[in-house]
Parts: sequence; structure tokens; C-alpha cells
Amino acid sequence: MKKVLTFIGLLCIFFLSGCVEYRESLVFNPDWSGNLTFSIGINEQFDDFQEEDIKQRLDQVNGLEVLASKTYYQGNMRWVEFDVEFNNLEALTGMDEAFNEVGFIGKITIEEDDKGNILYTRKLEKEASADTQDEMVDNILSQFYWTYRTKFPEQVISANAGENNIDRETNTIEWKINLAALISNPQIMSATIKQPQTAKIVWPLIILGIVALLVLVLGLYLYVLKGRKNRLQYLVKENNQAKQI
Repeated sequence: MKKVLTFIGLLCIFFLSGCVEYRESLVFNPDWSGNLTFSIGINEQFDDFQEEDIKQRLDQVNGLEVLASKTYYQGNMRWVEFDVEFNNLEALTGMDEAFNEVGFIGKITIEEDDKGNILYTRKLEKEASADTQDEMVDNILSQFYWTYRTKFPEQVISANAGENNIDRETNTIEWKINLAALISNPQIMSATIKQPQTAKIVWPLIILGIVALLVLVLGLYLYVLKGRKNRLQYLVKENNQAKQI
């Protein structure tokens, strides 16, 4: 437990001091499962921050599997990269809870509007510490951006990322979150997309299944009823023949 707290504490200090960069690529399937590849870059002088520490946190999240991880260097930055697979949005929520103090995952919600489109919202929120409430620190943090690239399973209708950051051919949006802005206020990534195909056909399939079941039950009922009627007619006929004898 002490090791975990130390790891989280270090990570918070790194993020709040602007010593950390973050970028991710998130791919959603129609059922909102998917893959997440994220990279955390830390100044190489911080030796206490290790790949294994992050993996231990990820292994505790239900519905999430670590597919691969690696550590590499670019300039004076040491990057730790993870490729994970998640079963549903609840798994991402669990990941956010595992790294809640850091705040790079955030809260993801999906809702349906009155036109049947999906409203996707992701809220990043981090409380400012006394160290970050300083003009000089704010100027430093303003130079850092976290990059969030998200591929949706259906056509993107609109997003608050700017038209130049929307690739409509691949249904991909890229958001860049300024670290100084994040420290000051919650940052929202939002998009409206068309309802994924699997979601569109769920209710028609359910209705079709119910109708088919009713037809089957009715057919069986009529079959049994007809059998009883034929049996009754046979017994009446046998009874009449017996009387004639």
C-alpha cells in the first residue's frame, strides 16, 4: 500500500509541476468496448517512476486487459506506453478511479438526443495545488498540452475540437488540452455522432424476436387445440359405432 501511495504521489507531483506529457489514442467499437493506447512522458531525471507501477494499477481494473507495454526515450524524456483493451465504458471508469488523483482519463458519458444521435462527453478535472497557483508556474504549464485522439464507430456530426481536428473519413477527433487551463477549470471534450449500427438494430431485433416467439406459441396452441379436436371427434365416432353394434 505504501508503494502504491508513493507512486500516486509522485505521479501527482510530476503532473502538477508540468514535468509530464500525456498522449493517447482511443478506439471505440460499436458496443463501446475498444482499445486505448496511452503514453506518459516524464523527465528522465525522475527514476522512481516505473512502467511496472502503472501496470500494477491497471491490473486491478475489472474489464481491462494490458496487451503490451514498453519504455523508451526521446530527448530528455522517458516515455512509458501501454496498450490496453477494455470491455465497456465501466472499465474506463475503473481506470479513472485507479488514477483519479492524476486526472488524465476523466469521466466519460454517452447519452442519446431526441434525434437518436449519441452525445459523447469526456470531462477532465484536476484540483490546483498551492504550487500551481502561481503566475510563473501557470506560464510554464501553459506550454504543455495533453493530446487525446479518439476514433468513433460511426460518423461524427459535430465536436468541440475545431473542424481542422476532425477527420470525417475515419470518424476520428483530436483534442489538445492545455495543462494550465486544466488546472484552472474542468476541460470538456464533447462530440455528437450517429448511433452505432449495433445499437440501431438492437430494438428492432428484440421486437422481431418477441413477435416470432408469439407466433411460435400461437402455432403450438393451435396445433394442440387441433389435436384435441381430432381426438374428440375420433372418440365420438367410436362411441357412435359402439352404440350401433
